[in-house]
Amino acid sequence: TLGSFALPCMAMGLVLREIGASGLPVPPGAAWVFFAWSATASAVMEPAGFPLAFIPACLMFASSRRRPRAGL
Repeated sequence: TLGSFALPCMAMGLVLREIGASGLPVPPGAAWVFFAWSATASAVMEPAGFPLAFIPACLMFASSRRRPRAGL
């Protein structure tokens, strides 16, 4: 269902952690998918805490704009 947010969120978090640890920027597509999923879940299930997911989505947008570290 749309509300089963925990498992995909944890899986994406682990992948993004590995990407960040290697010094690469976050793919912009990951931020867009997370943002769209959060917006849809927030619209469908208003009393839930889904609007809080906009914070990590915006942080992923910011991270996707940074340049890779030198030496890679």
